Amino acid sequence: MQYFSRKRKGQNLVLEEILFIALAILIITGVSSTFNSINNRVSGDIEEQSAMQISNFIISAIDKLVYSNATSGYVVLEIPETISQERYLISGFNPPQNKFMIKMGNSRKIVDVSVNVQGIVSSSGKILKVEYDGDSIFLRGGEY
Repeated sequence: MQYFSRKRKGQNLVLEEILFIALAILIITGVSSTFNSINNRVSGDIEEQSAMQISNFIISAIDKLVYSNATSGYVVLEIPETISQERYLISGFNPPQNKFMIKMGNSRKIVDVSVNVQGIVSSSGKILKVEYDGDSIFLRGGEY
């Protein structure tokens, strides 16, 4: 019995290697884009949860001041310098409204509260002073 073997020509080998390299590049690109997509989603979730946690600290401070029946007072909070490696702002509105905002890059988180909130604080100071004068809340930054 005799087996016939056909010798491959150089063109076929080169074509197979080119297809193999193209397939490898396609797989690497797909894995990379999938990883980036998952990473962006997770980063967005972490950013939102961090902003929610900071807003809950501020709401607790405001509630403590407003519902303690004091005519004035303040609470000093330590806040993280960054959320997802980005500095942020905490601010009231002008004219004053019963809400405040946490602004990170292009995203904003607006939180409703029971009193007017005024002022603006950058996270770079790492300290937030929440002052109450009997009518309104004032947000101040700096060292206290």
